[in-house]
Amino acid sequence: MKNYQTNGNRKVVFYGRVSTEHEAQTYALSNQMQWYEELKKSYPNWIVIERYVDDGITGTQAKKRPEFMRMIEDAKLGKFDLIVTREVARFARNTMDCLEVTRQLKNYGVEVFFVQDGIWTMENEGEMILTIRAMVAQEESRKMSERIKAGQAISRKNGVLYGNGNLLGYDNKFSSDGYELDSTEKYVIDMESEIEFQAAIFMSFQVMGPPPALKNYHAWLFENGFNVDAPNPTNEFVSSYYGVKPLWKTAYSQGIVVKAENDDDYFIVMECSRENKGYKHTKVILTPGGCI
Repeated sequence: MKNYQTNGNRKVVFYGRVSTEHEAQTYALSNQMQWYEELKKSYPNWIVIERYVDDGITGTQAKKRPEFMRMIEDAKLGKFDLIVTREVARFARNTMDCLEVTRQLKNYGVEVFFVQDGIWTMENEGEMILTIRAMVAQEESRKMSERIKAGQAISRKNGVLYGNGNLLGYDNKFSSDGYELDSTEKYVIDMESEIEFQAAIFMSFQVMGPPPALKNYHAWLFENGFNVDAPNPTNEFVSSYYGVKPLWKTAYSQGIVVKAENDDDYFIVMECSRENKGYKHTKVILTPGGCI
């Protein structure tokens, strides 16, 4: 953690939530609270003011959680300056809600520490990661809702597990040159299931810097008359590579074209080779909103 996070006394509150019976078994509320107490031992400057708990309530919308809303009101009154919560999923399932609330709290002078995500919202990278999640979620929620429902209906009709066997990153192929994905295979992707993973990858970029493989994508863009700002490659342009060959392949990476589940959108995925220290076999969706 950054040194300044442990300097000076901070007035702290804990926020915990369990919703379904399964969660109650896996992350029992008492265990959550005990976990916070153990965490506090690492921060002797924390003065715990309050503990807010929503028990058996969904996290989808903030306004439906009474303790969460009470916490926001207390923040507005200046009762504390730091909210500690285990992870983003405990705080909000709706990414836009999460971004809006953390910005509101920031205006009140209140920081949020998402412990397992390693995010302090007063830090520049904390805001960036939440913004990335919101950006991807906002675009994909518009396009994905209906096609996901349609895909699930088709899977049920055919008696198969939805997305089984062809979701990006879940194949069992492995080749000697260090790449897992086979460019001649036709991959489809469910973007909703990829959002959190992609946010973690971008967080890694902030900590370790982008991998050398990213230069391969930039070179490919310029070689084909595109650029890193605008416009993005089009569906029409990349579709001819789908299931045929990679967009590029170097010692550092290869670029694979994948298709959205039950839609006509294509995505460019960069897969890092073993040459990328810290990013071996990492797969990054370079066009979060799809090609245009």
